[in-house]
Amino acid sequence: MRSCLLGLIGLGFGAGLVVHAQDQPLAACASRLESQGFQVIDRDVDDGLYEFEALQAGQKWEITMDRSCKLIHKSIDD
Repeated sequence: MRSCLLGLIGLGFGAGLVVHAQDQPLAACASRLESQGFQVIDRDVDDGLYEFEALQAGQKWEITMDRSCKLIHKSIDD
């Protein structure tokens, strides 16, 4: 009973925690894209976001990620 009560108290304290993803280097995000079959041909940092130009299956893509490598935008570059 006591361990159950302590567990519930712990859940209450943890409910207010906000976990933020850790910043990753530009190269780590590029590697993530490469593991998805993209060939990264250009990379840049603009306004705190990572921007990539990449090729996949003969198409050129523009890809934007945040600093935790979360995808923000991905589109075919015509």
